Amino acid sequence: MKQLSAAKRHFLAVTFAAAFYSAIPAHAGTIVDQSPPNGNGLDMTDYRVAHDFTLAGSYVLDAISFWYFAQDQSDLSNVTYGIYQNSSGALGALLYTGTLTPATSFDNVNDAFFATITLPDDTLNAGTYWLELHGGTSFTDDNGTLEVDWANVADNANLDALINTSGGLPNTPVTTSGFEQLSFLLDGTAVPEPSAALLAAPALAGLLGFSAVSARLRKRRAHLAAAIRVTLGNRL
Repeated sequence: MKQLSAAKRHFLAVTFAAAFYSAIPAHAGTIVDQSPPNGNGLDMTDYRVAHDFTLAGSYVLDAISFWYFAQDQSDLSNVTYGIYQNSSGALGALLYTGTLTPATSFDNVNDAFFATITLPDDTLNAGTYWLELHGGTSFTDDNGTLEVDWANVADNANLDALINTSGGLPNTPVTTSGFEQLSFLLDGTAVPEPSAALLAAPALAGLLGFSAVSARLRKRRAHLAAAIRVTLGNRL
């Protein structure tokens, strides 16, 4: 039976490794759904507002979408977002922030404007976090005095939205029924669990190791054969 060359063995091992890792599923889609809007809204240009969300696993966040009310769709031209750790029901350390240009449209079904911002691969592990959205180029920008309201959803079991009417970090729960929760969607891609990769690691290492050992053995046999030929040649 013809043996594969060291180069071919190494190629097959590397190919197998690449195929294995590419086969690990990456599930993309909506991972948090706070919808539909209920017709109420909280001012997200004069005030600072935030809402909590919980992830069951590790995700790369792809996009944030939300419903809003304004005089004109174009009144929302910039969105500043912040994602914070949860600290006993309050905003903790700021993990990600940025100012992005939203893609906006009108949602006829819910009679509200709809905005989406695409995130730069923000990654979060399982846990509870806070999302702050502000209409403007910073958390304290007044959006050129154009008011934009972040739409609410019906009351639910999540933590109440937090608000600050003085420009500081959102810190006061909204306790008026119908205004306690904010509408938004989070799209993300699941980060593969490391367990499968760890289980396969010994096999991959074995393949690569076998390839290297086989190559060394062949070299030794070649050197030995050469030495025997030299020895026999000297005796003749």
